[in-house]
Amino acid sequence: MTHAISINLEAPTWLAQAAFGIMKRQNYGRIVLTTSDRAIYQQYALSGLA
Repeated sequence: MTHAISINLEAPTWLAQAAFGIMKRQNYGRIVLTTSDRAIYQQYALSGLA
């Protein structure tokens, strides 16, 4: 697995773990994760697409 893919898959978990303690202390919180499949299809790939 490339480093970039690893980061993209693991970063949401790291962020959720970092926020969880605060949300638990507040007895409230929401985590909304979004994604796009645009970059994985060659026909939609654009130069500079990050």
